[in-house]
Amino acid sequence: MTMRREMSEEGSGGRLVAAGGRELPLRDVRLEASAHAGIARVTLVQRFANPAAEPLRVTYALGLPADAAISGTAFTIGEHRIVGRIDRRAAARERFEDAMIEGRAAVLLEQDRANLFQQEVGNVPAGAEVTVEISIDQPLRWIGEGAWEWRFPTVVPPRYLGAQGRVGDADRVAVDVLDGPTEGGPRIALSLAIEDALIDGALPESTSHPIVVERGAVTRVALAQGAAALDRDVVLRWRVAGLRPGLEVAAARQPGDLGAYALLTVIPPAQEGSIEPVARDLVVLLDTSGSMDGAPLARAKALAAALVRSLSDRDRLELVEFSSASRRWKRRAVEANEAARRDALQWIGVLRASGGTEMREAMIEALQPLSASSQRQVVIVTDGHIGFEEEVVREVRDRLPPGSRLHSVGVGSSVNRALTRPVARAGRGVEVILDLAEDAERGAARLVAATRAPLVVELSVDGDAVVESARRTPPDLLAGAPALMPVAVRAEGGTIRVRGRTSSGAFVQKVRLPPVSEGSGSAAVRSLFGRERVEDLEMDLAAGADLGEMERAIEEVGLRFAIATRATSWVATSDEPTIDPRVPYRQVTMPHELPYGLSAQGLGLRPAATAGRTMAGILPAFAGAIASRLASVDEDREVFACSAPSYSPPARTGAPAPLPPSQPQERRRVAPKAPALAGPTGRRTLQGRFLSKRPLRIAVAVEAGPGGLDWAPPRSVQLRLADGTMVEASVEASASTSPGKVLEGRNIRLVLTLEAALGSEIEIIELASGTEVVEVVL
Repeated sequence: MTMRREMSEEGSGGRLVAAGGRELPLRDVRLEASAHAGIARVTLVQRFANPAAEPLRVTYALGLPADAAISGTAFTIGEHRIVGRIDRRAAARERFEDAMIEGRAAVLLEQDRANLFQQEVGNVPAGAEVTVEISIDQPLRWIGEGAWEWRFPTVVPPRYLGAQGRVGDADRVAVDVLDGPTEGGPRIALSLAIEDALIDGALPESTSHPIVVERGAVTRVALAQGAAALDRDVVLRWRVAGLRPGLEVAAARQPGDLGAYALLTVIPPAQEGSIEPVARDLVVLLDTSGSMDGAPLARAKALAAALVRSLSDRDRLELVEFSSASRRWKRRAVEANEAARRDALQWIGVLRASGGTEMREAMIEALQPLSASSQRQVVIVTDGHIGFEEEVVREVRDRLPPGSRLHSVGVGSSVNRALTRPVARAGRGVEVILDLAEDAERGAARLVAATRAPLVVELSVDGDAVVESARRTPPDLLAGAPALMPVAVRAEGGTIRVRGRTSSGAFVQKVRLPPVSEGSGSAAVRSLFGRERVEDLEMDLAAGADLGEMERAIEEVGLRFAIATRATSWVATSDEPTIDPRVPYRQVTMPHELPYGLSAQGLGLRPAATAGRTMAGILPAFAGAIASRLASVDEDREVFACSAPSYSPPARTGAPAPLPPSQPQERRRVAPKAPALAGPTGRRTLQGRFLSKRPLRIAVAVEAGPGGLDWAPPRSVQLRLADGTMVEASVEASASTSPGKVLEGRNIRLVLTLEAALGSEIEIIELASGTEVVEVVL
């Protein structure tokens, strides 16, 4: 099991842990994927092992693609393979915990953000292995230059959470991060089959890892070193032949479905040189918080400079940098004449990184409306590592003028696309990702093309083959950025027509869809239709729609299309017991590696004063809300070895000073450490957590503290509720842990039954165990 340390500062979004000399349960990971016509079908395979002498339960904060549909799960234990099913979130949790109580192996996958899932693997027998498979349907990203990009996350970076109480589910989005190098830890292998026809002589490229390529009818890609650390996104790009401006259609129909689904890829026409672009009001928001120091900020500055150089005298420009607070280049937008552009480039050139990431206030600052006749283009450049993504999306939805667009640029090896993707969607713009080893000029060129006037606006889809579009408002068609549009279609086929408006007249593209037979095409097309529908509902929720109503609508879509959402989860349980459920078990939270390019000190996981030797280049930006930038300090620093591509960040400046919290936060109560007291009046306090909560039945896990626990379950316990009342509950002995000595760090299970539903939350369970009175703090 891992040894947990408490968060060093409020708002850090992570916990630094040490392996404690024990083997971690996650042994290795494989990505098995195929890609064709803008879709990747991926199976993520994880192998967990339990080398200990007692049963194991593992919790793992799992990063998955923000734009993907999670369309299945299964696990193998021994000779048995168990396939999961989608269910309502609460029902899936109940099924999982019922399996735990009954000793059956189980896997649960719950979504907390579009790219952050809580995975639990339970009742792994001593000495056994469990292999978990997760099925993922993912749209590819068109990056211009005639190329598709596939990007898959392998690590979850800590998110900046701001003042205490700001992020309601802070305990779930905070992650455990390993303290120090992880030689011998889990690594990831890759097998990608590219079924597209590639341009002659062009090979797939990676900005994240060295790769080996095997050409043939199908192009196969693997990692050059066989496997790599779980510390950055896996990124592959390939240039395809025969994809020209127009309309491409990939259709599919599942067995038993009366209708079918199609994914439309609308390739924009070339920019006509004779078209006079409208004047632009360009606003660039640069994230200069501490985590952007070094290579991320250097690339962000290069991109911002390219945008400035793309302007003409008739355009207008604003620049805003933000960290703990926002700071403008000028008090207001100015004409982008030659002198102004030169001054802007100088201002960008001297920016330095420090502080927190108060993005919401910066967005409000940038979205003050300008002239209604101008095409306002807002570009935010950030690593996206915040936990209050919905706040920022809401500001974009509420404040962006109708004639304007907002584009996002994610910078780094592990960008939080749960922010950059919905922000661009809400802003009717494009999302660009720049890796640390990538040439910033290439990314800047893609963004410059996108920030010119849209080529086609007011897109719509109709035709006698079309039933409905997944997205209520299709995106504008921008230069260098094809639009992927899932639609429901009639199985008998017909005409599909995409219409829009250009500066020179109507835009119309037609395609004839032949009949779609049962079982044909990729099931991913159907899954991605459902995922797109969910993203529309998430946009409504961010804009202030009723939470209950939206979650019911999201639940309906998740169940209909069998995909994970905030309201639906994947769960798989074995039919037969795999362990004796009444023996104590180990509970392990699987930690993450430090994301490539970041450090424990920079993420606020280790106080600057006691950091010792740390990786260069990152300010402790996530240590809380930052009041000011302070003088630079010199430290001895150590850079962890990383496989190519690599960079050496410069020295950091500054140190954080947290602001007082703006409002109280309901956080999990931490049991104070107390020695075991002998005798009939002995009293001790232990930490507990809810496993399941039903109106008349509650299951709780209790971790044995220092010295272990002489466990003798009583017939009943006293529940201390939040409103101060005390309620008696019966102990269900047959489902609770058997009497005996419980070693330190092991968990017991306590199952309680009630005579009536409780009117308030349980705060403490008080019980007698042997000669002790035990208070379990929840």
